[in-house]
Amino acid sequence: HLLITTRHLPGMTGDQLAESVTSWHPRAAVIYTQSDAPLRPSELARRAREALTMAASGGVFSAA
Repeated sequence: HLLITTRHLPGMTGDQLAESVTSWHPRAAVIYTQSDAPLRPSELARRAREALTMAASGGVFSAA
């Protein structure tokens, strides 16, 4: 599982959302983006590969 979110959401923070999702799916990967600086598709794909690889190996990935 992969969650892509910003840190600032209406009604909660991205960290709260990530905590909720990872409580259901402990090996879920989380990518944080900046709402004012969208990622290019190639950069998003690279970060997704890295995050999913780390999650599969039990590591933690943080791409702010």
